[in-house]
Amino acid sequence: MAAYYIKKVHKSDEDTIEEVKFSRELSESPKGTRKKSRVVDDIDEKGKSVYTAYRDQLRWKLGDEVHTVDGKWIRTDGNGIEADNLGDLPEY
Repeated sequence: MAAYYIKKVHKSDEDTIEEVKFSRELSESPKGTRKKSRVVDDIDEKGKSVYTAYRDQLRWKLGDEVHTVDGKWIRTDGNGIEADNLGDLPEY
């Protein structure tokens, strides 16, 4: 079970994620925001499971598990590239 689901991202001018919008339930719309550094801490230090979620026309669908790279980047794939990548989540 996921601790929370990332549903939107806010990126800097350099195209890196600064913060995310999330919800604790898959079926809910985003209810809170978190800085990327807190997401990294949740995964690396607290061992929480974090997933992405995507909205189709009718409901939210489970995305991929979020991983970290070098305690700095958040990604949904495990290729270890030093950059943020949570797929095609919408920006806010």
